[in-house]
Amino acid sequence: MILSTDKRCFLPLLLVVALQAPVAVADFASAQRDFDKQNYASAFYEWRQLAERGDVGSQYQVARLYEAGVGVGANSDEALKWYQLAAEQGSVQAQLRLANLALAGEGLGGGDAEARRWLSMAASEGNADAQVSLAMFLLEGRSGEEDPKRAAELFAAAAEQGVAVAQNNLGGLYERGSGVERNPEKAFEWYSKAARQGDQYAQNNLGALYAKGLGVERNNAWAVFWFAQAIANGNTLAQENLETSLEYLRKRTIAGSRVNIRAGNSTRYEVVAKLERGDEVFVLGESDGWSQVYMKPQQRLGWVSSALLGD
Repeated sequence: MILSTDKRCFLPLLLVVALQAPVAVADFASAQRDFDKQNYASAFYEWRQLAERGDVGSQYQVARLYEAGVGVGANSDEALKWYQLAAEQGSVQAQLRLANLALAGEGLGGGDAEARRWLSMAASEGNADAQVSLAMFLLEGRSGEEDPKRAAELFAAAAEQGVAVAQNNLGGLYERGSGVERNPEKAFEWYSKAARQGDQYAQNNLGALYAKGLGVERNNAWAVFWFAQAIANGNTLAQENLETSLEYLRKRTIAGSRVNIRAGNSTRYEVVAKLERGDEVFVLGESDGWSQVYMKPQQRLGWVSSALLGD
C-alpha cells in the first residue's frame, strides 16, 4: 500500500541578513564600510546616531549588533528595543527576527501570539518565509482559531514566488481538500513544481500520486523514479513506497561482465555504477537503445545499453 503524503511543520528560519536601503545613504554607507573593514565600534556609533533619528535600516543594524555583542556589549533588552522600533516601521527583517525570538522564548513575552503578530506583518509585505510560517500557524490553530482557507492563500502566495516548501504544502491541501476544494490535478501540479526543485517530501508525494493514479494516469515507472529521487534526498517514507511500486516493473538481468551503468542514455554520461553478469535491475523505460533501470542494492537509478540486458 502506498503510504499517505508527508506533512511537515515549518517555523520561520533565521535569515541571512539583507541590508535595507537607508534613508541617509552617505552615513549609512559609511557605517557599512566600517563594518566591512571590521571597524565594528565605529559602525555601531554611526548606525546608532542614524537609528536615534528614526532610520529604520540603522535601527535594525543596531539591534543586530546589540544581539551579537559586536562593536558594543551584548544587550538583549537593547536588541529587542531596536528590533521592535524597526519592525513597527515596517522592517521585514526585524519582524522575522522578533518572530524567531518569540518562538525561542526570548522575545517580548508574547510567545506564539507575539510570533503570529510579527509573521502577519511580514507576510502582508509579501515575504515568502513569513507566509509559509504563518500558514502553518493557521493550519495548527496556534495562538488562535484554525483557518485552513487563509493558510491555503498564504501557501499559494509563497508558492507563486517559487518556494518549494509552499508548493509542496499547497499540493497537500489540494490533495486533501483542506482550505480549498479537493483537486488531485492541482495537487499533482504543485507537487511537480516542488519536486523539480529537489524537495524530498514533494518527490515522495508526487511518486505516491503516480502510484495511485491520483491526479495523473497511474505509472509505476514514474512512481519509482520520484521515490528514488526522494530516497536520494533522505526521505525514509519513500523507501517503503518504492518497494510497493517495484513489484509492477519488469525485472531483468545484466548479460555482460562489468557493465557500466551511466547517468544518462549515452556513453557521454558518467559511470554511476558497475554491475556484474546476473545482477538484477528493474526497468523503468527505454530510449534510443538504452534502458533506464533501478538498482536495488545501490538504491539508485541509472542507464544501461538495452543490448546488455537479458531476461
